[in-house]
Amino acid sequence: MPALAEADDEYKYVVKFRGAGHGTKALIAELIGGEVARALGFRVPELVFLNLDEAFGRTEGDEEIQDLLQASRGLNLGLHFLSGALTFDPVVNKVGEKLASQIVWLDALLTNVDRDAREFIAAYGNAAVSTSISGGGAAPAASASGGGRGLAEVVEAGLKGEAAAAARALLETREPMDVVDHVLIPALDKVGADFEQNRVFLPQLIQSAGAAQAAFEVIRESLAQRNGGSVSRGTVVLATVKGDIHDIGKNIVKVLLENYGYTVVDLGKDVDPSAVVEAVRRYGAPLVGLSALMTTTLKSMAETISMLHDAGLTCQIMVGGAVLTPDYARQIQADFYARDAKESVDIAKRVIG
Repeated sequence: MPALAEADDEYKYVVKFRGAGHGTKALIAELIGGEVARALGFRVPELVFLNLDEAFGRTEGDEEIQDLLQASRGLNLGLHFLSGALTFDPVVNKVGEKLASQIVWLDALLTNVDRDAREFIAAYGNAAVSTSISGGGAAPAASASGGGRGLAEVVEAGLKGEAAAAARALLETREPMDVVDHVLIPALDKVGADFEQNRVFLPQLIQSAGAAQAAFEVIRESLAQRNGGSVSRGTVVLATVKGDIHDIGKNIVKVLLENYGYTVVDLGKDVDPSAVVEAVRRYGAPLVGLSALMTTTLKSMAETISMLHDAGLTCQIMVGGAVLTPDYARQIQADFYARDAKESVDIAKRVIG
């Protein structure tokens, strides 16, 4: 329950009480939502913290309100009161169509009403791409036994819940690495190409990545059973460089390396160069893999390689990612350029054995 109150700066504020039923978390959400809206260019009144002292509302006769005020002693959230708000009439004060649509969009964003982005994809996605799972059969190379959806189809459509079953079905007739090289990676490449051409959107890209990772987990288990849990062949440190938050490709490389018997130290994404140096020194890794998907983070990759060399470490360095080329890899003094996940494994075999 909000209230209109005058603060000691003589301005009026709409007060949102933390003692109300919505609780403190709701106020934090409103604060974040307001500042997000401001950052996106919306005209948002000033948001402030208001300290509610014990004297406030002392003469209030309603016991419920007294309990609310008592529970709200200390900091609360305030919104600078606009005097025209009380007399605002949408019939008289017209709101432009663009602003109205932007407000509706912001509301949908903050309340996350389209949690899995299905409505967005249905409204704006390329119909031929976003509904591809409903028309025609899967390619023969990716077909699942029993007439179900093929694994490539499942990954391209982002159906994470069906990915594991599709992978198991395909592994009944095909070798694990054959599935990786000729089904999973081409499917991811297709989705990536569609994304670059604006034929699919980020939610679809993320959903496809989730489906691929679910399938890779099944393949990893299959490879582990075949390899019998042999002793580690050596250690590889992997990282997505500082400033880059994309790690799908790195995760694929990790799965393949692990299932070829290598111990992988995965530092994750947005990794500081010093953390890479420390990990190589700590684990004595003979090979480091660095990933970047954004041109703006290539400088971070070069800095990481420079720090590894300056530290006197004898490890060799392989680099990969959509923005990398063999020439640029040589320019930043990387030892190897990995075109894809399979080539990363080949490099590990050459360096470690």
